[in-house]
Parts: sequence; structure tokens; C-alpha cells
Amino acid sequence: MTQYIVLLLYNLFLTAIYAIAAVCAYYFYLQKKNSLFVSLVIMFCAYIFDNTIVGCTELIPEFATLYDTTFMLSPSIKTVYFTTLIASMLYTCLKALKGLTLARMVVPVGIFAAALISCPLIPDNSWQVYIYYLCTQIMMVGMALWGLRRLKKTPDCIEQAYQTLARQMMIVLAVLAVLITVEDTIVIFWFDVFTKAGLKINNRNVTENVLMLVFAFALIRRAQRHLVNHIKETSRYRSSTLQDAPSPFKVFCSKYMLTDRESEILEYLLKGKSQQEISDELVIALGTVKTHIHNIYQKAGVANRSQLLNSYDVFSASEGENGGLPVR
Repeated sequence: MTQYIVLLLYNLFLTAIYAIAAVCAYYFYLQKKNSLFVSLVIMFCAYIFDNTIVGCTELIPEFATLYDTTFMLSPSIKTVYFTTLIASMLYTCLKALKGLTLARMVVPVGIFAAALISCPLIPDNSWQVYIYYLCTQIMMVGMALWGLRRLKKTPDCIEQAYQTLARQMMIVLAVLAVLITVEDTIVIFWFDVFTKAGLKINNRNVTENVLMLVFAFALIRRAQRHLVNHIKETSRYRSSTLQDAPSPFKVFCSKYMLTDRESEILEYLLKGKSQQEISDELVIALGTVKTHIHNIYQKAGVANRSQLLNSYDVFSASEGENGGLPVR
């Protein structure tokens, strides 16, 4: 009884973490309108689905027997799951590192799906299951190696602020994919049963759970930092000089009729923040930041950031003070 309670709690824990990660990915998509985050939502939803199936095989013996028997005859459910998982992971990797092309996306996924479909033709049951799962780990290692090579040869394919995180995720993917294979080898050839007298397959891979938890917690942590920074910046902005007595900054914003958001972005520009940094700090799409900056330029009658900063410096000097704003 205790074992079933532990398994139930473990499954609920994994489902909750994956669901939170999926929500975080969707949150980033709403803010940045980047399809990369849609693929992350799909990936975590696929894991929720698979974890539910695996949990049922652990808690309901009758379901386990039916599922294992069906899996050996035609692993269609698992094949759809693995194909969805690999496609979403590959899309995320290629999109993040600016290497997305039709050939790089379709060809590997097509070969992978064909390999999974062909596995039931292998006569030996244990080798059939082993190679079936091995295909996924080969794809993961391949993605990780491609990503590391891409980061080394084309470091500017991703923002500098994300290079370390991307490299760490690739290394984690490669290492844990190898460990997943090791666990599969031990479980399939030493613990699973493929005899005429009975069929018993352990469908859970703990190392695979660890891999997805690493990805989930990395995304959740990123979302938490974005949200906290956004709340802090909003709170600080509302209590800044814009709300106090008139200052050169407030007068400048009023003179050129800047909106609250444009004024907020102007403050970041005066601090020397890049467009990507402003996007990350305010948790808004990069395109939205560019639109606001363009509007600021038009209202201030300048063509670029340098002219805007010079215009503000002249205006501030004419006011005889800098308004306490941490300008450049």
C-alpha cells in the first residue's frame, strides 16, 4: 500500500512540475510571440501525457498488462509520443540557435519516426524494446552535439546573455541521454520479462524524469526571475521621479508627449540598456520594444539612439540638474 501511495505522489509531483513549466512557456510566448515557446509547451504537455500513462501502468496491474501487450504488438501510442517529443525538442534547439531549416527539421524527424515504426520487425523482444528506446537517446545526443558545435563555431547565433545557459542545457542533455541509455540497458536486459509465461515491462525511466525536471526547473526559474524583475521595475518606476516634483526627465517626457511605457523605455535607453535587455527586463516582445523606441525617436525628432542621448543631455543641462536619474 505504501508503495502505491509513494508512486501516486511521485506522479502527481512530476505532473505538477511539468504543468507549471508548460504555463511558464506559454507565458513567455504571450510576452515575446516566439514560436520556440510553443514547442516547449508541446514538449511538456507530451511529458504530462506520457507520465500519466506510465503512472497508470505502475498503479493499475490490469492496465499495465494490456498496455505492455499492445506495446509489443504495435507501439503506436509511444511512437506518437516520442515523435512529438523529439520534434518539439529539435524545433526548440534549432530555433534558439538560429539554425532552423526545413531539411534540418523534417529529415531527422522522418528518419526517427521510420526507425521507431520498424522496430517491431526485430525478432528478439528484449532487443526490440531496447533499440526502440535507443533511437530517442541517439537523437538527443545528436541534438546536443550539434548545439555545442553551433555555439562554438557561431557564438553570435544566440544572445550573449543566454550562451552559458544554452551550453549548460546541451551538456545536460548529452550526459543524461547517455545515462538514460545505461538505465534502459540494465532494466530491459536484467529486470524486464519477455517470456511466453508472462510479460512485464518497466515503463518508467528515472533518469529521463531527471532530465525533464532539469529543463522544467530551468524554465520555471527563468520565468520567476522575469516576473520578479518586472514587478520590481514596475514598482520602482511608479515611485520614481515621474511621480515626484517636476524634473528634467519628467519635463522631457511631457514636452515630447511620451506615453508611460515610452517613458519607461526611455529610462532604460538612458542607462545604456540594449533592446534585448529592455525586452527581458520588461517581459515584452523585442518587436514591441523596437516599436516604442521608434515612436520615441519620432516624437523627439531624432534618427537614432546617439542623437536621442545628445538631445536629452542638452535638455538636462539647460534645466540645470539631472533630476536624480541614473543617466548613462
